[in-house]
Amino acid sequence: MRIVIVLVLMLSWLSLSVAAAPARAQDAAPIVLGANTTGMADDMGPAMDGFAARTGAMPQIAMFYRDWETGWSTALLDPRFVKPVTDRGAVPMITWEPWLDTRGGSVAQPDYALARIAAGDHDAYLRRSAREAKAFAKPFLLRFAHEMNGGWTSWGAGVNSNTPQDYVAAWRHVVDLFRAEGATNVRWVWSPNVGGENIGVPRFEPFFPGEDYVDWVALDGYNWGAHKGSGWRSLSEVFAGNYDELTRLSAKPVMIAETAAPEQGGDKAAWIREGLLNAIPTRMPRVRALVWFDRDKETDWRVNSSPASLDAFRAVASSARYGGRAAALWDDAVPPTPAPAPDSPAPGSQPPAPPSDVPVSGGSLPASSPGGSAPAPSAPAPSPPAGPPSAPSQPVAPAAVPTVAPTFAAPAAVASAFVGAAPSSRPASVRGSASSRATRAHAARVRALKRLRAEALRRRAALRRAAKARRAAATRRRAAWRRR
Repeated sequence: MRIVIVLVLMLSWLSLSVAAAPARAQDAAPIVLGANTTGMADDMGPAMDGFAARTGAMPQIAMFYRDWETGWSTALLDPRFVKPVTDRGAVPMITWEPWLDTRGGSVAQPDYALARIAAGDHDAYLRRSAREAKAFAKPFLLRFAHEMNGGWTSWGAGVNSNTPQDYVAAWRHVVDLFRAEGATNVRWVWSPNVGGENIGVPRFEPFFPGEDYVDWVALDGYNWGAHKGSGWRSLSEVFAGNYDELTRLSAKPVMIAETAAPEQGGDKAAWIREGLLNAIPTRMPRVRALVWFDRDKETDWRVNSSPASLDAFRAVASSARYGGRAAALWDDAVPPTPAPAPDSPAPGSQPPAPPSDVPVSGGSLPASSPGGSAPAPSAPAPSPPAGPPSAPSQPVAPAAVPTVAPTFAAPAAVASAFVGAAPSSRPASVRGSASSRATRAHAARVRALKRLRAEALRRRAALRRAAKARRAAATRRRAAWRRR
């Protein structure tokens, strides 16, 4: 009887697993593909169009960098750069760096220490930024103080006396201030660098500000190939262990916020195909967005660094797995209730302010993060200081890059969902997504399996009770026989 019960349990588990596999493949939401590409700091629209022409797909996330310069006409959102993004049906992701990159790339900037941010020293600037975000109205991604567990930025671990506790306090202070100003259209992206003793970067768990303070959790990681001592590493080797830690830490949707590979040290084309088309969907299924660092910097990270690499990335961009649209980014991110305003001095009069356009000096940051020194796009005031232009994109031979007409506008349904009010004002039916449906279906399968297990346990207990009763009856019969 026990053998029968075990067989029933095994068959039940097998049938549920087989049924779940195609359901997971069918229900999985497509991944949203984005880029930080050469030229975004000069002219966002043509830079995005050029990436689309090379790869055959318009990036749905346009990621760019911005420091805390207060000498420009805007504090955070420059229409010259965000409007071309939304006009193309994509979403801006601003990597917001709390320092001044006009100081020669020096990370020794104690006036931007995290403890001072948490104490309210920069609240006037932060309030102006929050009000700009609210006025923008459309949802956008804000990646504040990324790679905080590394030591190559002014907000990094151990720099300017920063501690993980200071980071958490600063993050929560900034988010609370934005919510108090009503900027509920901001989606907060918490983005550490891949960490661990094997790569000499501290683990990121102590820096996590809490589920109520993030909308996305992300990882930055690169295959450095022949450029660092770690050698050639597959995408799974770069991310998988940290992905496991991240998904244990948070239930929020996951993003690969920066990644790329070089040509030197291995097969870049195979790295792209295996990593993006196989490793991420199968080994890291909670990844819902990926941003490629498409620049020629420490090495040629660009997708068109060789014809083979470009062909591989075009295969990724044309696949159904990477067909996610920008509007899908908001389906599972409902803004929380605004928090009360933090105690801070009232904002005083301050000269108009936007981002710095001066890139960090070459070699000023450790090579752990290619993206950390990218210049931030900016809209100069009447007489702005001139910044050096970004390096132009290298021309691509026509044979290597077939001409593909990019799609410059999202479908009407996508555009209307993106341009509308913050997701919290849309009905729940609009906020639903394939990802949430897949989650509900998986939960239903788990509940069914639990019911089967409980029923099997009940049957086994009943059989044990029956066997015990039979043994007791037999004992009584033997005792009665002896008395005779």
